[in-house]
Amino acid sequence: MTHITLAHCDAVGRGYPTHQFSAQINTHSAKWFATNPLMLVKLISYSGDMYENQFVYTLKIRMAVSSLLMLHALSSETGDEVERFHSSAHVNNFETLDIRHYLIGEAIPGQGRAISTRRVPMNVAPLELARLSDLAATISTKKLATSRMKRLEVRVTAALGVIERGYLRHVHLTTRSKAENRLYQRLVTALDWFRASFGSNKDEADAVVSLAVAFETLLTDCYKRGVADHIERRVGICLKGVPKVGSYKRSVKAIYYARSEIVHSGSLGQAVNLARARVAFSLCFCEVAQRLEKWTPVANEPIRDLLDD
Repeated sequence: MTHITLAHCDAVGRGYPTHQFSAQINTHSAKWFATNPLMLVKLISYSGDMYENQFVYTLKIRMAVSSLLMLHALSSETGDEVERFHSSAHVNNFETLDIRHYLIGEAIPGQGRAISTRRVPMNVAPLELARLSDLAATISTKKLATSRMKRLEVRVTAALGVIERGYLRHVHLTTRSKAENRLYQRLVTALDWFRASFGSNKDEADAVVSLAVAFETLLTDCYKRGVADHIERRVGICLKGVPKVGSYKRSVKAIYYARSEIVHSGSLGQAVNLARARVAFSLCFCEVAQRLEKWTPVANEPIRDLLDD
């Protein structure tokens, strides 16, 4: 599968200069842009130095990919998978040739000048770039148009927006709130582990470990004995009133026990329902983010306080 991420910066609301874009593609090893489906991530930023805003770009991509994977998990819950023939993931076998650069379009507001395009090296570790570019998910636009998925899309987008704003404010801009700094770092790290569970080159055991770590990072403040029961209880708190909550709780607990088996024996010896556990993570994440909007920060065990556990 080809995995592509494109960051599009248009700070002044003008049309993108397609001729400049084409020139960048034809000049460099980026011809795969014209032969693969793209996910466009639009953002607004004002840069003065080559690398100063890359933390904004990478965070935006992390949020966008997380959104897509959550919607993939939620839309797949009914069991209606997109047929291989209808998936854009199989339109060709041209791999991404350059994930070390991004294209940025900029213009100075108020001067009426056309947007200029630059090809800028990514000042990010190659492994992180590869992970950012790994979109091992298929989603049906037809299913996204259903009323159920429209409601879920609004909720997922709102939740990720809360986390993104909090992370920028309390981690990157350092408001000196240690409780919120630590909490938002944990929540974004939980998203990173959730995304890792979808890695295209991962086997089921790797996915199980990544998802178990995602749950532990999301729903606990620190390690305590009986963590599986602890996580199961908090899944129940997050999903209170959700149909089939017992099934979600069991799938998450099974994931955590399977993770322990893999860590201690080196192999996965039991069946787990990854799809259902991923849905549970997505819904739990949305609930945690929703509660954050009315939360008064506490120094110790913020997740316990958020969930009133």
